[in-house]
Amino acid sequence: MLRDDIEPGSEAQIDYGFLGPWLDPRTGKRHRVWAFVMVLPRSRHMFVRPVLHLDQRAWTERTSQPSAPSAAPLAGSSQ
Repeated sequence: MLRDDIEPGSEAQIDYGFLGPWLDPRTGKRHRVWAFVMVLPRSRHMFVRPVLHLDQRAWTERTSQPSAPSAAPLAGSSQ
């Protein structure tokens, strides 16, 4: 289905997807890692960051940070 043109910056589409288990090398604890995905529909630019929690805090941390290298600490990790 075709959509009407969207004004730049007026909308973002957000979703999470399961990436898999991760073993924290410092603690030896296993975590479920999720991908936080945000797509800007006008440009189709996709922003993806790994997160450990699917809560408001993780969402706020990921959307308020400037783009960072993919080696950035996981949201909710102790770093």
